Amino acid sequence: MKKYVIAITVITVVVIAFNLASCGGNQTPVPEGQDVYGRTLGEIYDIDSQPSGEFRAAYEIGDTSFMGQTMISANSADYVLIKKSGDGYALTCLFKKGVLSAVGKLTGDDFEEGVVSEEGDWQAVTFDVQRAELDEKIVLRCTVKAMNRTVNYSVKLDMKNTILVG
Repeated sequence: MKKYVIAITVITVVVIAFNLASCGGNQTPVPEGQDVYGRTLGEIYDIDSQPSGEFRAAYEIGDTSFMGQTMISANSADYVLIKKSGDGYALTCLFKKGVLSAVGKLTGDDFEEGVVSEEGDWQAVTFDVQRAELDEKIVLRCTVKAMNRTVNYSVKLDMKNTILVG
């Protein structure tokens, strides 16, 4: 029995280590140059001081188990995209294609499924958000296809270090 427990523990640690190691590989290079307003792409800008643009923000995953955090981070980009147009905001989360489905935002008892598109090698899921939501934890729900299991989790964006990408 003791050997069985040790074997399971070793396998679990190896799987977790593999998934954590793969998180760093989910990064996409930041574009270089300038946008149409002469702002430098790849630089940190205060999103509130800009009239429009597309920004990249790092985030932390919370409100789920350690295994849930590991699975989500291993299958997601390590950033989200925030598109600002006037007073409107859209949040785009990026996932490995074919891994998750029915990705949506939870607000109280309401569930808003995101608009799905492709962004290069990623499945992009976009939601309309209010500016105040970007400073709070945003609660998401998705279905992990391989397990046919619905998972709730939250993302907390790093709004102090938003990078202009478009």
